Amino acid sequence: MFENKFNSLRFASYGFLALWLVAVVSVLLLETTPLELNEAEPKTIVYLTAIFGLPVVLACLLRRAFRLSNAATVTFSICLLAGILVTGVSSLGVWFAFAKLSVWKTVSVEYRLKNSPQVALARQIKDVGALGYRRRFVRIVELTSFLSYTIPVDEQSATKTGEDWMHVDESRNPFGWKGV
Repeated sequence: MFENKFNSLRFASYGFLALWLVAVVSVLLLETTPLELNEAEPKTIVYLTAIFGLPVVLACLLRRAFRLSNAATVTFSICLLAGILVTGVSSLGVWFAFAKLSVWKTVSVEYRLKNSPQVALARQIKDVGALGYRRRFVRIVELTSFLSYTIPVDEQSATKTGEDWMHVDESRNPFGWKGV
């Protein structure tokens, strides 16, 4: 009876470790490639799982170190856990919450590729809190409803690439502003 509970707890901790690794790999992909999540909710879930899941993963590792009962390993694990909790949650948590959880919103689609309508040239803005809004002109390839491949481009030379662009000038109101 006790051994079945122990095995299920071990598998649960492995499951959470796998979930945390998927979240960390997703954060690394989102930060190092032009892939972007278009909605704030999935991005929030991924980033917060990566940030706040770290202490849980370290606690599981610490529990395993106590079972091994090596004094040096236990001391090292406690110091590592305390250091990451203090620095990670305070500094990275605040930085991610304010700087990274805001998503780029498409304000207007200027051009679409004639033979591929999921490829567009658009203007985007990002709410950066008290600092106002950041603006950019991008080439968007919509992969799914929540994931896109986005590359910032020069506005003047974007349509002069030899591709067949169609001027569409679609306006959007992503923030729900009145009178827009």
